[in-house]
Amino acid sequence: MRRLTSQFRRTLVALLLALAVLSTPAMQFHVSADQYDTKIAQLRQQIATMRAQMGSVGAEQQAAAQAAAAIQQALAQTQVQLASTQAHLNAVNAEIATTTERLVQVTAQLATDRQHLATVMKSIYEMDDSGAALWSVINASSISDLTRSLIYLQRVNSSMTTLTNAVQADMRTVSDLRAREVTEQAEVVSTMNSLQALQASQETQEIAYQRQSAALTGQAASINAQIGAAQAQIVQLQAAQAAAASASSGGWVTRGNALPPFNFGPRFDAFPWGQCTWYVASLRDVPWNGDAWAWAGNARAYGYSEGMTPQPEAIVVWGAGNGYSGYGHVAYVVAVTGPASFIVDEANYLGLGVVNQRQVTSLNDVEAFIY
Repeated sequence: MRRLTSQFRRTLVALLLALAVLSTPAMQFHVSADQYDTKIAQLRQQIATMRAQMGSVGAEQQAAAQAAAAIQQALAQTQVQLASTQAHLNAVNAEIATTTERLVQVTAQLATDRQHLATVMKSIYEMDDSGAALWSVINASSISDLTRSLIYLQRVNSSMTTLTNAVQADMRTVSDLRAREVTEQAEVVSTMNSLQALQASQETQEIAYQRQSAALTGQAASINAQIGAAQAQIVQLQAAQAAAASASSGGWVTRGNALPPFNFGPRFDAFPWGQCTWYVASLRDVPWNGDAWAWAGNARAYGYSEGMTPQPEAIVVWGAGNGYSGYGHVAYVVAVTGPASFIVDEANYLGLGVVNQRQVTSLNDVEAFIY
């Protein structure tokens, strides 16, 4: 009578759990018992599609980040060029100022020399009050005196002419230099304007890429949230499916040709009902405790042999990840089809309390086989 009462209570609890899960506000759908697998498959397909979208968004985000980094590097180079051009412009302006000052000095010198020349020529060629200049030529006592006087006058005139020509040549040189410097100044200013326009364009592009990256980050976060919501719905569906299966079958549901729990007779099984550890412990004597991922080490401590070769009746142990929970996963090997291919019976792969059979074609994340 106690056994019937205990089973009745467990069935009642499972039914209440199924009703509670299906009525949870997070569940936006209602399914019948034969639609669990279909709905779970649909959700997994949606998750796969969203993960593909995440990959596309991630690629776009990476491209935007790389483009922003390239623009930042180019902007830094433009700023260096702009600083160098500004320094060049400052130097050209300083040269123009120096040349302009020199031009003013040379122009003033030319004016002074011309005035001096005019004064000398007047004193030589014009009659002064005493008529000494003309008198010295007229009253020359000899041809040699006359020649000396004329030669002197010619030398004075030639010296002044040479001086005037030199000052004029210097003024032309300074004027040409200033013209070249002004031209160079215009070219430098034009270069600076181009660099400043390039800098403004690069800054605009940088802001655009940063905004694009931020938008893609938000889009990725939204898709990730949707994936999390879909995964939560799968968990809820699996829990409801397991509860419904437990209620309808008296404790578990078997899919395909999987061995039912305790197929080889009664065994001590202290693991939580419906878990993968509970199912394997119902088929093999398991004297140790612990989560699935720790079974390899725990079995070794009890003297069980281990290896990486699949064998019938062995226990296969997976670590966390690769589609399994953070607790890892264990299963019972029923047949071997290749060096890395084997068939297992397991529980809680499709849902709590659900026993199924599955072919494994890889040793990925397999920690060990317990023989």
